[in-house]
Amino acid sequence: MIIVHYKTLQAIALALVSLCSSHSFAQAMLVNQSDSANWSFFPTGPVPVTFSAEQATTGNGSLGFGPISSTPADKFLMSPPYGSAAGGLSIIANVGSAAFASFSYDFYPTGGDASNFYLNVYVDLGGDGPAASFYDCRYDYVPGGSTDAWNTFTVTAASTPDLVTPQGGSICPATLSATGINDEILYMVVNGGQSTATDTGLGGFFDNVALSAGGETASYDFEDENAISPDVSADGAVGVPALPAWWLVLTILALTTIGLRRGRAP
Repeated sequence: MIIVHYKTLQAIALALVSLCSSHSFAQAMLVNQSDSANWSFFPTGPVPVTFSAEQATTGNGSLGFGPISSTPADKFLMSPPYGSAAGGLSIIANVGSAAFASFSYDFYPTGGDASNFYLNVYVDLGGDGPAASFYDCRYDYVPGGSTDAWNTFTVTAASTPDLVTPQGGSICPATLSATGINDEILYMVVNGGQSTATDTGLGGFFDNVALSAGGETASYDFEDENAISPDVSADGAVGVPALPAWWLVLTILALTTIGLRRGRAP
């Protein structure tokens, strides 16, 4: 069972921004030090993050993080370009939850266990936007898998979430496939860590991400550009191009204290 604890969520309706770039989806888009491909990466606290050639499932590299310190708040989060906060990408900009098909990623735990590499999906019911509420429903998906090995986690619209959290008295559909045509996915957030002391020493890698929505698929290959060390700032953030939505998503997640109590997933 998963238990989620929240601090007060502040209204951030006027903070929404959009990006204005597009990509071809004929082949996997490279995500590296020079081009974030509109992904957002935001460690909370001094969590080391790097594009690494140490591990890979596609190409010659992956995105690595950790080890996380003993400070409970420290963790790693990343968000693909999806929904109204991302904009720009033609196949996934402003499509309703009903158009979502699947999301998958490869992950390699080097400390902790697979349940630390989970997915949150934030949904706005009715498409009225975060001006009415930050989100109406949050769907949490927790993987299983092995440490010191590559695992693949796939979530489809019909997947049963490990936890559904309503906000503001909302009545949430049981799965994303049961959402309406006007319901919108605002954010998808991949997590490395649970914002608890159990994250101490946690680390790992991500690679080979695929997002299907609106009848098309976008694939992403995390790579170490030319097998060199990236420019990593003092607080551990990857040196990728600044994104207009970066600070917004970071603010949203910083306002939320998430504590997952691990148990057998249903």
